[in-house]
Amino acid sequence: MTQPIARYREFDPCPPLCDYVRCFFTFTAPAEADEPGRAIRRERLFRAAPGSYTTPLFADSHVSISFSFGCGYRVDGLWSQAEERYCGHVIGPMSVAHPAAHGDRIIEVGAYFRPARAKCFFATAAHELTDRMLPLADLWGRPAVSLEACIAEASSDEQRVDQLEHALLRRLHISRDRRFAVDLPALGAFVQQKRGIVTVSELADCTGVSRQHLGRIFHEGVGLPPKLFCRLARFRAALACVSGVKDSGAGLAAELGYADQSHMIAEFREFSGLTPRPLLLQQLVHPFTGASADSAETK
Repeated sequence: MTQPIARYREFDPCPPLCDYVRCFFTFTAPAEADEPGRAIRRERLFRAAPGSYTTPLFADSHVSISFSFGCGYRVDGLWSQAEERYCGHVIGPMSVAHPAAHGDRIIEVGAYFRPARAKCFFATAAHELTDRMLPLADLWGRPAVSLEACIAEASSDEQRVDQLEHALLRRLHISRDRRFAVDLPALGAFVQQKRGIVTVSELADCTGVSRQHLGRIFHEGVGLPPKLFCRLARFRAALACVSGVKDSGAGLAAELGYADQSHMIAEFREFSGLTPRPLLLQQLVHPFTGASADSAETK
C-alpha cells in the first residue's frame, strides 16, 4: 500500500468545552508518522494527488479558528498564506463557497465552534465576522502571537490540539457570554436536528418572539439570517447523506425537503462550489461529511 500523502483528523473537546466546540481538527500534508494518545474521532488518509482531496471553503453558519503552517495555503478573496504575517485566523460565518488550496506542504490545527458560541471566545459580534477571515492577532492581540509560537513548536497532532484547547479554556474564563432573549445555541441545535426543514415563522412561534426580532438576534449572535441558517443546516444534512449513500439524485432531494433535484444541485453549487456527484464519486473530505458530522451537532 502506498504511503499516505495527507491526513485529516477530528478530536472531541474536553468536557468543559463540549457545549462550545463541535470538534478539533488537524490536517497534515505530507502525512506525519504520528499516533496520538488522545482518542481520534475520525481520520481520513489520502494517497492520491492534492487535487483529489482539496475542497473549497464551504458556506457555513458557524465560526471556526485555524492555524496553518507552510506555504501556498489560500482562500480566494479572503486569505493568502504568502501575503499574511499571521498563521492563526478566525473564519466567520460564510454565506457562499470560496475556492481554496492547501499548498504543497502544510500543518493545520483548528476548532469548529457550535452555533452562536464563538462570541464566548471573541469580543466581536458574529455579524462583524460574516464572510471574512481575520488574523487571530487582531482579536486576541499578544496572546494570539504566543499561541502561534507554541503550536509551531509542537511536534504532533496531540500537542497542537492540547495547546489550542488550553488557550480556549483560558479565553472562556475571561470572556463574557452575552445572553440573548432567545437561547440561540439551543435553537441552532434544534434547527440542525430538524435538518433545516423548519420555517422562520415556526422558529419565531416556538421562541415567543416576532420574526423581525428573531432576525435581529440571529444577525448579531449567529451572523446570518435565520432563513439562510436553515438552508445551510439542510445543506449540512445533505452532505452527510451524500458521503454515505449511492443515490445523490431525486430520492435524496425529496428526503431532505428540496423542491426537486435541480434545486438541491443549485444549493450545492452555491454553498460548496461543487455538485453532489463529484462529492459522491471522489469522496472528498470535509468536516460536514460523514456520520460523525450529524452526531457531533446534536450533542
